Amino acid sequence: MSMSSDVQTLERPCVERVFECMSDAIWTVDASSGQMLYLNPSAERLYGRSLQQFHESGQTWFEQLAEGDRDRLRYITASLEHTDESADLVLEYRIQRPDGEFRWVSSQIWQVSTERGRRLQGISKDLTEYRQTQQKKNQRSAFTGN
Repeated sequence: MSMSSDVQTLERPCVERVFECMSDAIWTVDASSGQMLYLNPSAERLYGRSLQQFHESGQTWFEQLAEGDRDRLRYITASLEHTDESADLVLEYRIQRPDGEFRWVSSQIWQVSTERGRRLQGISKDLTEYRQTQQKKNQRSAFTGN
């Protein structure tokens, strides 16, 4: 075993622990099918379902996007296939959780080619509270004329 694979073996549990403790949502999706392949605990909270629930429902990553954002994100993420792997996107969009609640999300998304096909990976933040605060400020400004 090489030194680099020794380090990778030792570091994998540490990296997994970091993903488990992050407040940002981390996820991986099969680019062609949209099937959810990985969610950290923060992603499960954001999307309102576990990886197992995604699989049991048959719902894809694209299907949980709000209807008005779905086609736009399919088009944009498909365009990554024709770019260099170092390219990434930062997108804002809405999701609809199983309880019907809509959430605003900002994601940095990039592609990874694997032996099993192309993957989309992302780091996402819930922007809902920020968006609601901004909307209230804008309404107050419009009301007061400022």
